[in-house]
Amino acid sequence: MYASATQGHQLNNQKFSPCSVRNISHVLHAIFRKEQKDNCFQDYEGPFCGNKIVEGNEECDCGYEEQECMESCCYARENSERKKGCTRKNGVTCSPSQGPCCTDKCTYETRDKLCKLETDCTEQSYCNGIQANCPSPVHKRNKTECNNGTQVCWSGECSGSICEKYGMDECFLTEDTNPSPDKMCEVACQEKDKPDTCKSTYDIERMKEIRGIKLRPGSPCNNFHGYCDVFQKCRHVDAEGPLARLKRLLFDKQSLSTVKQWVTLNWWAVLLMLIGLIVVMAFFIRCCAVHTPSSNPRKQPARRIQDTLRRPGDTFRRKRRVPTEPHGAPGGPPPPYPGPCPSAPPAGPSHGYGLGRGHYSRAATGHSQPHSSGRNKRTVPAEAMELHSSKQRV
Repeated sequence: MYASATQGHQLNNQKFSPCSVRNISHVLHAIFRKEQKDNCFQDYEGPFCGNKIVEGNEECDCGYEEQECMESCCYARENSERKKGCTRKNGVTCSPSQGPCCTDKCTYETRDKLCKLETDCTEQSYCNGIQANCPSPVHKRNKTECNNGTQVCWSGECSGSICEKYGMDECFLTEDTNPSPDKMCEVACQEKDKPDTCKSTYDIERMKEIRGIKLRPGSPCNNFHGYCDVFQKCRHVDAEGPLARLKRLLFDKQSLSTVKQWVTLNWWAVLLMLIGLIVVMAFFIRCCAVHTPSSNPRKQPARRIQDTLRRPGDTFRRKRRVPTEPHGAPGGPPPPYPGPCPSAPPAGPSHGYGLGRGHYSRAATGHSQPHSSGRNKRTVPAEAMELHSSKQRV
């Protein structure tokens, strides 16, 4: 047998596999050869004391153990008084386990006690005061509608099809007539012994008063090759699973050919979709950019999502942040060094002059540098002193 339900189209779907036949044969041989095996194919008709069902010659049945028995009118199968199980105690009239017309005080209910409610196919029933069982209710007329108008009553049971009320037989709408999945989940009827007359209850003239009937979710459809889902659409039984169905839908040659033909005829729609996709991606990137924190000091702080929801237009009006300078600091490059006074001696040689970089020639300036401990000291230029003084003032 297959691991799951199949559509039933193949010939082998109605046959047992060799493995199943072999396993079934082992069980049948063990039972019918009397190899100490009970026949599980026969119903056990004898009474069993302790199952809370009064059967056979039992007077009552309140359970197997005494703790399980919830009444004071009957003995359980295992009881501390060592009495015979499933028998009534002395001096009691009935047991609640016998039926709803017996009280907890082990007496019959009165005649006006309702013991069974009205159903689609039966009337109400009341206790008669002389027995514990509820009397059988009166059956409603045959062909009375039941189960929300989808079936009819027969002998007090909701077992017939609504088609029988109109002298017709129920049938299935199948794929052979190319109906839609919604249509196949409609109750259909046909004239007796005329399969070609199978129609939906929505299309039968004599059934216009009921305005059509839908099958319940889980009901078989398409001649038992599918089932009606919660959306009342007939679904095929998929033996391969949803992944195989998705693969077949996306990579099937017919599907690819249909998509190619549609793109060729509606190229402008494809172009509009691409433009729309680019716009959506740009919008998404912009929204992510303003809400993502950054360590770049030239960028504004990350925007909170709550602020964007309150004022979405501000998201696209944000400008690049220009870092502000400290208070009192100049906005541009530092000013040039002031030139030497006319009466001041030259501060030093021009750039690059001297015996070495950063050294000044004594012969050129005409000034001698004092010696201290045999080491030469450099003279601090006047420009450097003035720059240092200006920084301190700032």
